[in-house]
Formats: sequence, structure tokens, C-alpha cells
Amino acid sequence: MKKGLKLPEQGQHQAVYFAFRSLVRQGKIAAELLELYEDVKVKAEKLLEILEKEEENRTKFTYKTFAQANKEPANDSLNNAEIFLTEMKGLIGKN
Repeated sequence: MKKGLKLPEQGQHQAVYFAFRSLVRQGKIAAELLELYEDVKVKAEKLLEILEKEEENRTKFTYKTFAQANKEPANDSLNNAEIFLTEMKGLIGKN
């Protein structure tokens, strides 16, 4: 607010990102902070992709009664859970 930045009510995340990037380009904020944000943003997007895939798997295989029919999506879910857990442990460790 002190810098006179105005943000829309809709699309605030993207607007904040562009305002933040502008302040970095002006030298008012360290570029390293923008790099950290962008790194976390990429990781968050990957985690959201995993979540969407898991929601699809759950919907697709909830009512299957054959154990073999669920084996492949179950293995995928375990792998995705390991990725998620690793990311969360890393995030907690940074604090």
C-alpha cells in the first residue's frame, strides 16, 4: 500500500506476482526472493497436478471390485503420496 500498488479483487495472485516482480526489477526487493517464490510456485503446481490426478483415480476406481483393477492406480497413488510427503518435509525443514 505504501508503494501505491493497486490490486484487483479478482485475479489477485497473478497481480501480486507481477507487482512483486516489478519491485524486483526496480531493485526495491532482492531478486533472490522472486526466485524462491517462483521455485515454490512450480512445486505447488506439480502438487496440484498430483491432486487432480488422484481425484480422477478415486472417481474412476472407487467402485471396481477386482483387486487387480485397483493395483496400478494404487501404485500411482503411493508414488504420488511419496512425492507429496517429500515436498512437505522439505517445506517444514525450511522453516
